[in-house]
Amino acid sequence: SVPLGQRKVTGVVVDTLAETSLKQVKEIAAVLDERPILDPSLLHLVHWLSRYYLASLGEVLTTILPPSLRSQSHRLVCARPGDFSLGRGIEGKIFEAVQKKGGKATVKSLVRSFPGGRLYRALNRLVELGALEARERPPRRPRGSGAGPTLGGERRIDSDRPAPTMEQQQALQVIEGRLRQGGFETFLLYGVTGSGKTEVYLRAVEEAQRAGKHSLILLPEISLTPQLLDRVESRFPGRVGVLHSSLTGAERWAQWWQILAGEVDVVVGARSAVFAPLPDLGLIVVDEEHDPSYKQEEGLRYHARDLAVVRGKLAGCAVILGSATPSIESFHNCRQGRYRLLELSQRVEQRALPQVEVVDLRQGQIENFKSQNGRSATLISSSLREALQENLARGYQSLVFLNRRGFSNFLQCRSCGFVLRCARCSVSMTFHLGRRLVTCHHCGFGTPANDRCPQCGNLTLSGIGFGTEQVEQELRRLLPRARIARMDRDTTSKRGAHERLIRQWERGEIEELVGTQMITKGHDVGGVTLVGAILADLSLNLPDFRAVERTFQLLSQVAGRAGRGREPGRVIIQT
Repeated sequence: SVPLGQRKVTGVVVDTLAETSLKQVKEIAAVLDERPILDPSLLHLVHWLSRYYLASLGEVLTTILPPSLRSQSHRLVCARPGDFSLGRGIEGKIFEAVQKKGGKATVKSLVRSFPGGRLYRALNRLVELGALEARERPPRRPRGSGAGPTLGGERRIDSDRPAPTMEQQQALQVIEGRLRQGGFETFLLYGVTGSGKTEVYLRAVEEAQRAGKHSLILLPEISLTPQLLDRVESRFPGRVGVLHSSLTGAERWAQWWQILAGEVDVVVGARSAVFAPLPDLGLIVVDEEHDPSYKQEEGLRYHARDLAVVRGKLAGCAVILGSATPSIESFHNCRQGRYRLLELSQRVEQRALPQVEVVDLRQGQIENFKSQNGRSATLISSSLREALQENLARGYQSLVFLNRRGFSNFLQCRSCGFVLRCARCSVSMTFHLGRRLVTCHHCGFGTPANDRCPQCGNLTLSGIGFGTEQVEQELRRLLPRARIARMDRDTTSKRGAHERLIRQWERGEIEELVGTQMITKGHDVGGVTLVGAILADLSLNLPDFRAVERTFQLLSQVAGRAGRGREPGRVIIQT
């Protein structure tokens, strides 16, 4: 705690100087923590971040530290004994309010009760009269429960410890050799979907444990991958810390302190967990290293995958980047000798990769895009429709992928051609049928949908284009008896909704799952034998230099959800 003007704020010591050119230096008011909250390697990372991303040390520390660590001190006023005859004016009312609060109150709480500029003048007069005493309360640290938080909901205990395949053994031999030897090295674990990359991660963590080291596992979106979290927690019971955005300030601080104290061996988390204060860090794993979710777009902008490599170098530990569809820059780093490439080319138990069929909608199946009433278009070709019906009859599950949410891309007037656009950013607004809203997916602005054109006044606004909501409606028409669900940002906005859907999916309570890129995130459900991509080339022409690469990754990942059990998989790609 350090004095700043008339208040005290929390400061972080980032360096010490033997000499200074400053004429007046204030003393530190209080040392709040018994031990440093940043070890030397993490402190080096703070300085590296500041230099590389052209950010101030304060901005970097604000990003890294939990909010509870950044709390400020509070100004207090305490009532003194005596009869001051203050009357019923504002001074008397303030003094009475302080007495009702047990004889002391924060200035912040009094501002809520006495708004306006007169409060501070009255407080100063009360202090001068001796009725109140002004004090400073230092920042408080929330006390943790001692138990590491999880995502909530049910946890599945996975006691299965499969024997490694030959390729897994070869990869582990290289990784474990580095862990025993110590030192920094980055491995790119390039394994096809279903090849057992997670088992390689877990065995590498075990080797790090044997060496007395701690491990960090990064996931692109932790709420979307509860299966991996299940496996980590069952393999290392009671020794796993979890960092994610749903934690309260007190929970985050409790986790931070447990991690700092070495009470957990493994930390699992999303991109911000790259800053976890793990002592004796021996291994960093970045699962699905290609995923764009690792890029922080607000505040201090950084890429967690790249920071993981930098932190590994500063800490002198091994780094594993895993993916079935690695990024081009990671392949380039392998060619340049910066990373070491390890490959898993076969699925476990010699299971076959799914059979892929491409349906060209321009040749032979375009007529199937007209519904019986001729007014609306169906999005599912005859090949995909027949495959879905056959798969359902056989008792297996299907995935239908379209990376566009909502019901229609935009609303357009059939009379005058007017397109409804966002009032804030001029982007066309997406129509959501279930909520009867038009929403801007760029800035989040939304308004109730209306059939009347705001330009010409005719009742001729109609939806153009399609999204997952329309695909779900079409599936319910084609498969009226099937149990169908949709997974996108609209259906998973509430806390825990992701995990509930995934658990239902795993238990077979959902037979047909429609979704956006959320359904591509590493889910391992043995009953899924069919995957359909509605329009595979939807994202190919986006104004993004990664559009082609990203489209390939999405299609490869969603195709990899099929055939992960005993039955072979089939993928139908409409284009």
